[in-house]
Amino acid sequence: MTNAITIPQDSRSFTDCGFFCAQNQFHTVSLSGGKDSTAMLLLMIERGMPIDLVLYADTGMEFPEMYEHLQKLDDYILQERGLHITTLRHPHGFEWLMFDEPKQKPSSIENRLRLGVPTYGNGWPGIKVRWCTGQLKTHLISKETNRLKKEKNALHYVGIAADESWRCKQDKSKRYPLVEWGITEAEAL
Repeated sequence: MTNAITIPQDSRSFTDCGFFCAQNQFHTVSLSGGKDSTAMLLLMIERGMPIDLVLYADTGMEFPEMYEHLQKLDDYILQERGLHITTLRHPHGFEWLMFDEPKQKPSSIENRLRLGVPTYGNGWPGIKVRWCTGQLKTHLISKETNRLKKEKNALHYVGIAADESWRCKQDKSKRYPLVEWGITEAEAL
């Protein structure tokens, strides 16, 4: 699957990695810290692709090893590109969302009262209740990249492997380098 962007010939340039990019475009990379987004970022640097901003959303509850990994990446990005990772955080954080966030939706409140469940907090995140990923990562990254699209004509690079291309969104402002390069999850290791 390829998310090719059609740009008028006179307003684009060809990068060393084979991507056409608008000359006035701001290049934003999403970094989860996992193998796919890390591989994408490192390959983008290796292939000389433009990078203006690297975004990471911190849940505040990551393992110490994740913070060590991010520090190594930040040191490398600073050395290679003169950039630091920009970290986004929810204004209230994980514990507030888990225990204290008041529910607003009437149907949710009614359902919780019927079940004898408190009308605040989201409980433990899990495979069926993915509020943690949504509110502490995906929502923050989307909000920031949408702002950058409007203000700086941002192009958003997302680390999804070629064998998970079904996860790609049809959005002309998003690029999926691993998919475009045919790099699978196993190869991203």
